[in-house]
Amino acid sequence: MTLLRKIARWAFVALALCSCSKKVTVITVDEVHFTASVKSYSTKASDSGFENGDKVRIVAGYPIDETSVGAVNGNSLLLDTPMHWTKDQTASTTFAAIYQAGKVADAKTSLTYDLLAGGKHDYSAHNQLLTAVRTVAPLTTVDLVFSHPFSKMVLDITNNLSGDAISKVEITDLVMKGTVNLTEKSLDLSGSPTKFEPFKLSSGQYAAVVMPQTAAPEVVVTTTSGVVYKFELDASFVFEAGYAYSASLTLNPLPNPDPVVFTFHVTPWEDGGSLDYELEE
Repeated sequence: MTLLRKIARWAFVALALCSCSKKVTVITVDEVHFTASVKSYSTKASDSGFENGDKVRIVAGYPIDETSVGAVNGNSLLLDTPMHWTKDQTASTTFAAIYQAGKVADAKTSLTYDLLAGGKHDYSAHNQLLTAVRTVAPLTTVDLVFSHPFSKMVLDITNNLSGDAISKVEITDLVMKGTVNLTEKSLDLSGSPTKFEPFKLSSGQYAAVVMPQTAAPEVVVTTTSGVVYKFELDASFVFEAGYAYSASLTLNPLPNPDPVVFTFHVTPWEDGGSLDYELEE
């Protein structure tokens, strides 16, 4: 093959490659960026916020329809598998996020919980569950503010009995099962009202995470000598998600034959205040 023919052939190949490259279209799709903050005070995180490395499950709705797990880094949430806005997207997307201390939550937006699973109230696990939902337009940073989907009850019991200690504390007439739909921001209760023992935080202090509902629970305290004290609300009470309900109860030497009426002190769960203490294992 002559030199001239070789040059002509290479020129033809180069022209063909150039022609092919012109048919390649590069589509640039923007990545979704997230920030994460904690509205609630009671998590394993320090100072009412996340700790670096905490894992958060993200579920994106239509038209993205993807899920990923992100790690907290300062105020940013860095996803293991980045999410991207779809090409030419105009519709807003709803993002649901779940934080569960010590584990990575499943990729679901409809979450069914039994707060008495196994017959025992797992206060620590449900006390450290946070959720966030945000619907945003395309190319917008998704600012996720996490809060508690449940309610919290705290009982401070003063024992004025000489030599008689508290043997058992029970809370009655509350439904402890339900399904939380994050994207619809709804809760469906299931099962019947039940009686259960709250978690002992420290001497005289007991706590429970309960389903938001309207109910009239009764607190039953039994002493080591078998004396039973009953405390009740004067009417049905509304427990709202993200709020803490504290009550002070007193055991006096001569118990009333009828239940003693008590009231709740209500605070946003994130405020903490007198409820903001460390768990006693």
